[in-house]
Amino acid sequence: MNIVFDARPITKFSSGIGTYSRELLLMLVERIGPAEQLYLYSGKRIREVKTREDCLAVFDEIPERAMFHMSYFLGLPRALRAVDADVYHCPEFFAPTFRLPCKLVATIYDLIPLVVPHLLPRSKKSRLLWMYKWYIRRVTRKSECIITISQWSKNDLLRVIGVEERKVRVVYAAPIPLAAPVKPKALEACNGDRPFVLTVGRSDPYKGFSLLVEAFLRARKEVPFPHQLVITGQFDARYTDHVQAAQEAGGRSDVVFTGYVSHSELSWLLQHADLYVHPSLYEGFGLPPLAALACGTPVLSSNRTCLPEILGRHVHYIDPENPEEFSKAFQALLTDETQRTSFVESGKDHASSYSWKRAAEQTLDIYREIAYGK
Repeated sequence: MNIVFDARPITKFSSGIGTYSRELLLMLVERIGPAEQLYLYSGKRIREVKTREDCLAVFDEIPERAMFHMSYFLGLPRALRAVDADVYHCPEFFAPTFRLPCKLVATIYDLIPLVVPHLLPRSKKSRLLWMYKWYIRRVTRKSECIITISQWSKNDLLRVIGVEERKVRVVYAAPIPLAAPVKPKALEACNGDRPFVLTVGRSDPYKGFSLLVEAFLRARKEVPFPHQLVITGQFDARYTDHVQAAQEAGGRSDVVFTGYVSHSELSWLLQHADLYVHPSLYEGFGLPPLAALACGTPVLSSNRTCLPEILGRHVHYIDPENPEEFSKAFQALLTDETQRTSFVESGKDHASSYSWKRAAEQTLDIYREIAYGK
């Protein structure tokens, strides 16, 4: 069986989709059977990989935004024919569906643009919503299997798109493996040795960063605690409400924006935060809070969508759109270490129940079922 995995989402500034694809591939390559070949498509070329080192070499050559580069998109069917592909796996909704010479597996993580378009007001997906919905439907029709990463997202696919249930498989992600920790330079310049609260993610409105900043600064005014709020993620000029909220409240010294950080810097932040906060209004999975649990870092999470499914009873939950509840949670958790750390041990155990090895094995089983008709 010849398997082609589209590695184009794995770029230098990868977000959740790139991280999921990278970690899954590094496990897949170690589990390929003797009668199976794994190829990666980088946009520039298609290459067989047999080791983790082979995969890493391909990752290094992938251009930024290669997933949406039209020449790479149009060149894929020819590349698939060149290696006599049996299964092509696209870990993005933007899967080529025309003239594919093999069977298609697509990963769809969530339907945020369709379910809550008002929380992505300036994204191309929301502005071209009719086209996005048409293409998602086409991908789900053309795919032999749709992989998604939570039961919540599966239910959305069934309810919103009308996908046949037999086509949809839930394959959970797992905590992001840590790298050798390095303190971010941005934190060294303005943090000193102050304790901090951490959040990680893009600045799209559905991530809830404005609600987070307002609740944190409100809590600091009512109960003194020494913590800074550290917000990590690539800056997006379309969405700056959370930055403005910090400026207008006079809290810029208490709110640090690091921008995008390396894997080593993220590892340091997750290990040293006194509290990880995930205020998202909509998620398909939630990799960062699960990674925080794996580090033994207490988590304060939104109670929305899939987060209770993924995080279980091992975090402190709030309604992120209730400012008083959000603020009181900060006051309680940042002034009472016993309460803050009450879920640390059970959280670590819970995070360890997720496994990239299992995700890879389940994904391989899907390929084999599709290719061999079992």
